[in-house]
Amino acid sequence: MQFLLDLVSELPEDRQQLLILKFVDHLSNSEIGEIMGRTEGAIKSLYHRTLLALRDEVKNLDPSHPFLQSNGLGEL
Repeated sequence: MQFLLDLVSELPEDRQQLLILKFVDHLSNSEIGEIMGRTEGAIKSLYHRTLLALRDEVKNLDPSHPFLQSNGLGEL
């Protein structure tokens, strides 16, 4: 879990804020948009790009990385 938190902490602040509002505060895209001053569509797009960026970071790990091994993801 710490590894994922470290990855998130490397994201730009707006992406970190988005993830906190979505997963910690359980807000809808519309509510997040109001807080961040963006449209709901812009939030959906930012969320999608954020997940893709995190996925790419995980995919670029060496298959022997402890995070992948401990989560059964060594074959990504």
